[in-house]
Amino acid sequence: MEKTLYRTLLNMLRISYTLPFVMASVTGAVFALTVGDEWLLAILIPLDIFFFALFANLSNDYFDHKSGTDATRFDFMTPESKEAIKELYDERVYWEGNIFDKGDVSERTGKIVLAAIFAMALLTAIPIMMHGGWLVIVLGAIGLFLAYFYTAPPLNLGARGLGELDVGISFFMMSFFAYYVIRPEWNFQMFLIALIVGTSVLLMRFVDQMSGYEAHV
Repeated sequence: MEKTLYRTLLNMLRISYTLPFVMASVTGAVFALTVGDEWLLAILIPLDIFFFALFANLSNDYFDHKSGTDATRFDFMTPESKEAIKELYDERVYWEGNIFDKGDVSERTGKIVLAAIFAMALLTAIPIMMHGGWLVIVLGAIGLFLAYFYTAPPLNLGARGLGELDVGISFFMMSFFAYYVIRPEWNFQMFLIALIVGTSVLLMRFVDQMSGYEAHV
């Protein structure tokens, strides 16, 4: 029973999938600490990004469930390829499929969890907003827009060939503005670091889409 609950939570929250988001923001926060000592912000910003990443991943699953995209993703894989992928990845990383499609979590429960995660993100953002003011509010609104409408109608950016660009911009912003909110001054080195982070993740998304190409068409 505990194993089943553990696996359900693991597949719903996909903690391992949030790590790239968090690490992107850590690059900016750590760089800011090389020129300052705003330790509280350097901790709170990656934590807030962690909650937004949970929100983005779960909302992605929800809207892919509503559109039927994930329901067909595994139809194009043979049992052998499924097992090969499962052996390749640790069970904490391997994605067993959309939790809503599988019936592990109801849509109502998913909405409640999404609301709770969003509330935690807002609470964590309060001291960050008190420090950064309107800049943080605007950046948060842009981040929420990019995360939510990645799969949500009516935009569904991922289905319009803009998903990779969405993700690339998001990761650039998480890296650069984690620094800029703490140290509101231009830094070309940080800009290049953020550009590398955003471009790398964009290219990774292109590779990831290859396995689900037929399901997304």
